[in-house]
Amino acid sequence: MNVESNLNLAVGPYEQDIMTLLKCSHEDAIIVEDLMRNEVLHSTLDWLSEAEFKRAAKKAARIFSGDREFFLEAYQERRRVFQQMKKQGKETTNAAPHEV
Repeated sequence: MNVESNLNLAVGPYEQDIMTLLKCSHEDAIIVEDLMRNEVLHSTLDWLSEAEFKRAAKKAARIFSGDREFFLEAYQERRRVFQQMKKQGKETTNAAPHEV
């Protein structure tokens, strides 16, 4: 399953650092970065020292590898829902305004 299917996502600076550190794909780096923010640190990443960033990335990678299929499916579903919401937003924007 490819989390990035049909998406052309630019590689962000944190993702690039994660890819370099862990020698992983962009797809994996996206998930690891999110796990760093939401599971490991419960915070942003901008305050971390280089050593703290590396530790958090490695911890997030261990979490990810512990249940890889679950996380891939969860992120695929998140993207599907996001794309559906985006499509609905465009349809609403393009609809004729209703009279009050």
